[in-house]
Amino acid sequence: MLVVPALVGRFRSYQPMSMSLLRTCKQIHNEATGLLYCGTTFSIEPSSVESAEVHLNKLTTNEGMQRVKRVVIRAWTTYDHEREKHVFDRKILKGMIANLGKLRSFAGKFEQLTWELQVQDGIELKIDVFDYESSLAKTIAGARKTIAKTAADGDKKWAACEEKFLSELGLDAA
Repeated sequence: MLVVPALVGRFRSYQPMSMSLLRTCKQIHNEATGLLYCGTTFSIEPSSVESAEVHLNKLTTNEGMQRVKRVVIRAWTTYDHEREKHVFDRKILKGMIANLGKLRSFAGKFEQLTWELQVQDGIELKIDVFDYESSLAKTIAGARKTIAKTAADGDKKWAACEEKFLSELGLDAA
């Protein structure tokens, strides 16, 4: 507790260890937050690539959070082959994938930057922004394997819809 004595006119501490303790706590806080941030994968759920850029800029400029190494960006679609809304979702999804190159500017700030897109139950696209072509090819191969397994299990209608969906995204050319 700090008190201003009336006669002296300056601060005097009745607990001589309080300032040392405060400095020690700040130092421990600064060291501990760095460890917490660098060992954690942060998840961002933006509505577009542009809003992801805004979140990543905030993440990299925030004091203490500059040590963040791994970020996962999750974009969820509401694709349903029974409704017409999936046409709109295809356009959004295709635009998101086409704009992922913008996020490569963060390459020096993170060790890992992954974009996850939930296309449908059982099919999730995981794209490493820094290794875009390779990770996209692996992800599409995995999605096609899931579709083939579903077709082999007898749900050919669902498999055909999902295969059509992937083809319309134009991901085969990537």
